[in-house]
Amino acid sequence: MKLNRGFVIFVVLFIAFVALTQFLQPKTFVWKPSFHPKDRQPLGAFVFDSVMHQTVGSRYTVEHKSFYQLNHDGTKAARSFLVVTTDFKYNENDLKQMKALLQKGNNIMLVMSGTTSTFNEDDTLSISQESQFSKEFGVDIHGMSPFQLSNIKELLKSRVNDSNRYDTIRWTGIPQKFPKARYITESTLTANDTLEFSEKQRKSWEVLSWINVNAQVYDDVSGSITWEGYTRATIAAQRKYGRGELIVVSTPLLFTNYGILNRQSNLYVMRLMSLIADRPIVRTTSYMETDEQYVASQSPTRELLERPPLRIALWIVLIGILLFFIFTARRRQRAIPTITKPANHNLRFIRMIGSLFYQKHRNGDLIEKRWYLFADDVQRLTGLDVTDTADNEHTFSALSHKTGIPKDKIDSIIRELRIASVYEGNITDDDMQRLIKAMNDITERLT
Repeated sequence: MKLNRGFVIFVVLFIAFVALTQFLQPKTFVWKPSFHPKDRQPLGAFVFDSVMHQTVGSRYTVEHKSFYQLNHDGTKAARSFLVVTTDFKYNENDLKQMKALLQKGNNIMLVMSGTTSTFNEDDTLSISQESQFSKEFGVDIHGMSPFQLSNIKELLKSRVNDSNRYDTIRWTGIPQKFPKARYITESTLTANDTLEFSEKQRKSWEVLSWINVNAQVYDDVSGSITWEGYTRATIAAQRKYGRGELIVVSTPLLFTNYGILNRQSNLYVMRLMSLIADRPIVRTTSYMETDEQYVASQSPTRELLERPPLRIALWIVLIGILLFFIFTARRRQRAIPTITKPANHNLRFIRMIGSLFYQKHRNGDLIEKRWYLFADDVQRLTGLDVTDTADNEHTFSALSHKTGIPKDKIDSIIRELRIASVYEGNITDDDMQRLIKAMNDITERLT
């Protein structure tokens, strides 16, 4: 037993040591874009939503509703709707509800790095093929440069002013509202995702901001570069649609905790938000990862399995528990307790009942109760009913045959017992003992 106790103490102390070591290690950030209102990681939206709440107040809300639900929630006042996601997945009904909201005078700001249609397999993001979103609104997003975590890490470690790591966002300016301005931000947050306008609806769009991106022109025959330089690429634009306005922004990573805490990019984000802040703002999370998916991604089990040190600690705990089961599963000899036979209290009960009858001295009642028990025993053993006076001849003859007692004696005993069982007067002790003895004698002969 002492060995097991020492083993348990060792395992507990070892687990505590591993947990304390992991707890004291520097925490690493998770650079995964989620835009979730509860995510406090750099690319979550907890700080972003908090800043918007403090800036706009109660007129800024976050809801998990689709455009259909927002269009049919019974609100008649004009609102602004904000969608922030890396990939805006839409269907035909979403486009229909967006157009209906814009026709009613609502504003919609789509902050995304791409669109994916869920009702048309041929709907891609290539420049050569126009998507359904572009057909409806005249704009698409191309580039789809992946988020480079290494660039952010190098930038945070070195803090060297390398021009290749930064982009300059140029605000074109809106007359009588916002003047022209420049905002410097990390290039990995813009990711070179730019807006591409369709030829038919290009004039409907007003460019809000743009950046310079590297461009190359190839000779289709030789495959060599014929021109290389910088070209202007739009990253935010707006257009009138019905009585409302549609604003498309291709830099969703700026609308995160990291982006809103950056001194340069947050000014640009706040300028964009000012375009829709003249009315209540509803940020819908229906077109991004759901709450269930976010909770699953943040579950402790997932964290343990994804991080090598925690995964090793988990294996150590499981192995320790297995060893604990092996050591404590050994067979142990224990004394088998002696099982005593339960005491028979029937005799005590009989004596108590007998003493009560003796104290009351009601012999008639005692004979009456014994007579009914005797009649039940006879009927159970022979099928004869000694209380039935209609067939005495057959009853007495059969009972005499089964017990060996003369018929005339059976006749006299049964008749006397019938009278005694209903007699209201007192019966002597001798008669009581004689009648009870006669009934016991008959019962013993039948058994």
